[in-house]
Amino acid sequence: MSSTGGVFCIESWSARITNRETVRPLLEFIAQDGEVRFIHQRVETAIELQHYLSRFADLDSYGVAYVAMHGSSGKVWAGASSVALDDLATWARMDEGPTLSSAADFEWSTDLRGKVLYLGSCATLSRQSKRLRDLRELTGAAAVCGYTKSVDWYESAALEVMLLPALADATASAPNTVTKTLRRLRRRAGDLMDNLGFVAELPRGAVV
Repeated sequence: MSSTGGVFCIESWSARITNRETVRPLLEFIAQDGEVRFIHQRVETAIELQHYLSRFADLDSYGVAYVAMHGSSGKVWAGASSVALDDLATWARMDEGPTLSSAADFEWSTDLRGKVLYLGSCATLSRQSKRLRDLRELTGAAAVCGYTKSVDWYESAALEVMLLPALADATASAPNTVTKTLRRLRRRAGDLMDNLGFVAELPRGAVV
């Protein structure tokens, strides 16, 4: 590996501030050997989710966004707020905005070139082939991946222990090896991935 890979986790399981559910222990586990660094950020609203995805896009040393929250077909849930797949790429920096060189109308989208967007949420990608492809193409991501089914917490954690370090490593390589890495993981853990309904949209229409 050319450098230590980075995972930027954006988490939200409830609108209640006292909720204690968290994936942080999993992140600490995969980071304990020093091969993976992570940022862990809780959010409560859609605008916060979009803001931190925009922050992630600016960080060259963090190649994997891990969106850890509840989901439903075509959506993730930040607290009580739903965010459609179509809106995940919306630029939403709260601290600063893109500088426009003209007054022409322009829709800013989040630039995820060379990065991976992993949606660790139940069933978000169920019946979403076109929206998944559109999201990857709009952001330029090396991969957008997640689940077509409702997933068990422990089974998805078992996959993530393998998936997140592998993707962090792949995005830290130059050039990145995301497609090759996901295909290798499919060979090693294909039964688990199938049971969870894991899918990944890759460049040039390739799907893992």
